[in-house]
Amino acid sequence: MVGTAHVKIELSGSDGDFIQTVKKMFISHNNTGDNLVQQGRRISAISKIAAEKICKLLRWIRKEDYLESYLCLPGWGDINHFAVGSSFLRRHESLTVLQRYRHFRSEVLEVVVTGSSPFENRESLFGDLMEYNNGEDEMFSVLSKWATGVISERKIYFRVIVPEQEDDLAYYCIIRVQQSLSVSRLFVFTIDFHGEIDAERRLAVSSSFRENLKECTDIVILKKCIREKVAIRPSSPGKPWNPTWSEYFLHHKSWDLIKDNEVLPLITKRRHQIGGFFILHSDNDRAVFAKFV
Repeated sequence: MVGTAHVKIELSGSDGDFIQTVKKMFISHNNTGDNLVQQGRRISAISKIAAEKICKLLRWIRKEDYLESYLCLPGWGDINHFAVGSSFLRRHESLTVLQRYRHFRSEVLEVVVTGSSPFENRESLFGDLMEYNNGEDEMFSVLSKWATGVISERKIYFRVIVPEQEDDLAYYCIIRVQQSLSVSRLFVFTIDFHGEIDAERRLAVSSSFRENLKECTDIVILKKCIREKVAIRPSSPGKPWNPTWSEYFLHHKSWDLIKDNEVLPLITKRRHQIGGFFILHSDNDRAVFAKFV
């Protein structure tokens, strides 16, 4: 634990008995408060429910404060918290979305891998020999070189921004990679910054990551995030399409193609090389393209 903190909670109102009830329930190991008695009489059910809700909030704040002190540990003591397989790094794998939102400041960028696919042969459009390399390996190779270390291969990485000093702890960020569930070529990078890192420093780190990604020849760094703008219809005609509320406002086109082994490779090549679209997804049933206009 790094330091101590004293928290003062003020409850408005003139009911001193209720305030004492909250205090007793908070310090008690019995969270239900069934056996609490105030001045010789049992607490009413309404007061007990209200007190339990307040205590639940206070315990959540205390729990998150403990977590915050743990996330500040790098550079404290003689332990190497950034060592491979350390409990400190493993703790980041179990953080919830709410905990990440509370303890970190995030920057998000999206990339699309644009390498060849089994449905687009570089040498011959209709050849049987197909080369598959969609740029993922190159992308993760650049990420591994830019990051300080790996927490979970191809999922979570970390980078030390400012090493620990005699009078200060280390500043770091966590890089999370998530592949889109709807389109296979879209990847989302979320950089979570911990510590009192100002906006200028966060922008510098994000820009450094972008510059390194630009070395990849088979990826496109998107100007805007589009993962929430992609609407995919069911490939089977028998399955009804139930779009979400936001998908009703999206402008998109779709066409049903005849089942021919030569049609999909032809459309893929024309859209990608002639139309200037980048490919978001391609398989035996469909191809998804996008373009900024």
